[in-house]
Amino acid sequence: MEDTELLEKASRLIETQKYFMRLLYQLAFIVTSDSPASKDAKRIIEYMKEKGMISEIQIGKAIEDVKRFREKILDRITSI
Repeated sequence: MEDTELLEKASRLIETQKYFMRLLYQLAFIVTSDSPASKDAKRIIEYMKEKGMISEIQIGKAIEDVKRFREKILDRITSI
């Protein structure tokens, strides 16, 4: 494999992973909400995990990050 091909493959891999992470965080917002779509979001996350797109650790981190973000927002709202 030539250097150029390897770099192009690396670039595609990075873009794919960024896409998966954006999708995971958007789904985590739905999962942690009272939305009726929460169950569907959980199923999609589980599917992504089964297919090796994301890991259990990434899922846990995304959900914790979203919860922490929501708490920060609530703290700001209640302190006004």
